[in-house]
Amino acid sequence: MAMLECYEPSLVAWRILSRVADAFMTVDDADAISVMRRLANPRHGDPAVVAGESGGVGLAGLLKVASDQNLREKSGLGPNARVFVINTEGATDPRLYEELVGLLPAQVTARNTTLTKDQ
Repeated sequence: MAMLECYEPSLVAWRILSRVADAFMTVDDADAISVMRRLANPRHGDPAVVAGESGGVGLAGLLKVASDQNLREKSGLGPNARVFVINTEGATDPRLYEELVGLLPAQVTARNTTLTKDQ
């Protein structure tokens, strides 16, 4: 993947984040791709979202933590937790997006038009 390859943190950002962030984690490429597909193929009634690898990685991390009791306890992700996830990237490489998701970005967004008409 093009955008998730970060072998060294930004030293400027690291000085700030290392003091104020509660936790850090890595996310496997496969998990990010899984979220891209999941967002493109939502459950009935939810809007389809075009998310690139970097865009979906926040949700991938949340799902990883939420599925592991030990990680949930360490992070404080309980039943009353509020989570804010930002999709920071769309399909910056449409051909790669289609290869990973199986749909063109326009096909994904067209699902929202269909959803609106059906409601």
